[in-house]
Amino acid sequence: MYLSVQKIQGKSKQYGEPKGVVTYTENIGTTTYYRWKYKEDFERPNISFKFVVKKSYREQGKVKQLQLCLGTIFWYYFICERQDLWTDYNVQRIKDKFKPTKKQLKALQREIDKTIDKIESEASKYYYSSAEHRVYEKYHLDVDIWQNHKNLFRLNYGDENIDKFEQIYDFNLAIHNQKLLDELDNKKTEKEAKEKADAEAQDRYWREAAKRVEEEQQRRAGIVNYSNEEKTYLKQFYRTLAKNFHPDIAHDNGKAMQFLNQLKEQWGV
Repeated sequence: MYLSVQKIQGKSKQYGEPKGVVTYTENIGTTTYYRWKYKEDFERPNISFKFVVKKSYREQGKVKQLQLCLGTIFWYYFICERQDLWTDYNVQRIKDKFKPTKKQLKALQREIDKTIDKIESEASKYYYSSAEHRVYEKYHLDVDIWQNHKNLFRLNYGDENIDKFEQIYDFNLAIHNQKLLDELDNKKTEKEAKEKADAEAQDRYWREAAKRVEEEQQRRAGIVNYSNEEKTYLKQFYRTLAKNFHPDIAHDNGKAMQFLNQLKEQWGV
């Protein structure tokens, strides 16, 4: 039992990353937009690898062969992530087809892993030295910066104004319509000022409402908000009355004094 790998040249064209970006202007009515788009894609070699497990045997003097295809993989996929052909599904297929020993299974697994490592190394070496990768490295960061700037624009000015981003900025983030940008900034400032004023008004309303509720509760409880001067008088009243209605003087079991203390609490002194 052994592994056979076939290198297959496909007939259809395979494409990869774009060859860069193209900037252009688009006029819609009286409005100018500063657009960009990707160039045509790089064409990639259409090469795949077919992994087949084979076993030769003799039957009635003739050489025959059992074979099982584990999968066919496009070369670029070896760069994207580790390709795993030694799955539970494939292992079971191998067992059913060839009835191998544990030793034979382990040997086949090592052979598959070694072959995949070699293909991954060769595919990566080819891709990372290719024009496609070099060009992609040059422009994809600029695309990310442009997109991040557009996302910040959306956060600052809202979804309703996102269409204006390309009326102001080009792909390199140069400003072409300062007047429109100033208008958006002024509207944003006005909106923020209004929101702040509304928030302050709402806060003031609820504080006044809470104060009214508190005053009503105090009114029902007989508590009055006296001025500091009035509270000074009330303290004097309390001291004078306390002397006159002390239980030792009033001889009423302290009833008058209890009532006077209730008044003191209501006066808030």
